[in-house]
Order: sequence, then structure tokens, then C-alpha cells
Amino acid sequence: MKFTVLYTLLCVFLLSCNNKTIKDETATFDFTNFVIAEIDVAGMTCTGCENAINANVQSIKGVEKSKSSFTEGKTWVTYDTSALDISKIISAVDKAGYKVTGFKNR
Repeated sequence: MKFTVLYTLLCVFLLSCNNKTIKDETATFDFTNFVIAEIDVAGMTCTGCENAINANVQSIKGVEKSKSSFTEGKTWVTYDTSALDISKIISAVDKAGYKVTGFKNR
């Protein structure tokens, strides 16, 4: 009986020595530099066109989100203005095979 109690106390002691404190590390994200660009795109005819533009644009570092509509002829891009310029996004749309006819930041 003594050995059982002693063994239990020893196990509890050894297990409690390895107790690691878990820090609450929540990521903070600063959205102050983010804008939504509304880009007019000519040449989109289907959802495949939308997907091609979105894939090219979303591969750019600093782009948070991209959504395109072939029926409206527009692409909306949420991006970090401190990380990239709108010209890189326009270039990505051009590389996908479509023509940017205008844009505005909202």
C-alpha cells in the first residue's frame, strides 16, 4: 500500500513537472491599408474566364480576395496598398488574356 501511494505521488510529480504553459497567441491583422478595386474587364464570356482571372490575381502577394463576374464584366479585388500597386493586378489580368478597360478603388 505504501508503494502504491508513493508510486502515484511520484507519477503525479513527474507529470506535473512537464506542464507547459500555453500562451494565447492571437494573430492581429491590420486592414487599414486594404482597399477594394473594382476593375472593368473586357473579354470575359464564361465562368472559366472568371476562374482564370481570379487564379492569376490571387497568386499575387498582398491580394486578400478576388471575385469576377463575366455577366457584369468586372473583377473585384481586395488588396493591401502597402504591399502592391494596382498596376500589378492589372498586369495579372492582362496575363490571363483579358483587357482592363478601367478601375476604381472603393
